[in-house]
Amino acid sequence: THSVVVDPNLTFSMSPKYAAAAMLDTFLAAVEGYISNRASFLSDTLLLEAIKHLAGALEGITETPADPKHRLRASQAGLMTALALSASSQGIGGALAYTINSMYTVPKSWIATVLLPHVLDTTVLARPDKLKRVAHALGEEVRELTPTEAAHQASAAVRRMIGVLELPGRLREMDLAIDDLVEVSELAASLEMTASSPVPHTENDLYDLVKLAY
Repeated sequence: THSVVVDPNLTFSMSPKYAAAAMLDTFLAAVEGYISNRASFLSDTLLLEAIKHLAGALEGITETPADPKHRLRASQAGLMTALALSASSQGIGGALAYTINSMYTVPKSWIATVLLPHVLDTTVLARPDKLKRVAHALGEEVRELTPTEAAHQASAAVRRMIGVLELPGRLREMDLAIDDLVEVSELAASLEMTASSPVPHTENDLYDLVKLAY
């Protein structure tokens, strides 16, 4: 028998800004699992619900950072994301975030925050229908837009959110040297989760993505 204890009170050791970064880290995991080529009906159902919870939690923590219900919603979303990823997988964003975090003393949540909009940009053409739903969950008015037009709104909404929260928007803000990220791209490309991305990526593709985020 296995048990999972989710206690949102533990998140109060984090500042609102750090908590928001952790939510965006979970958001990256949820979106990548949702657009993954390993996704299933079960994972899609859980992850779309998790994305809606995270969108609400991020909006809420921006407006009323001391209200505990936003951290509760984020914790619920985290549990749903973890369950769904047992049937799906993260992709290039997760691979890069885990690799950079393991090689350098940079919090994974900050890395994921920076990478998130760039990962969304790379999958606009591969998963426009799903990204339209993500954009809608983020509060974008996309009903009259084509899936591809709406998909671009998802990354635009995330960039605005990062700006409002005053979170890091570039990897260079974390004292990372661009030359150090060549090895990061090579290692990340070798991880199994990279192959789960809806778009095939070589180590050169990952390095190009890192340079965009730098």
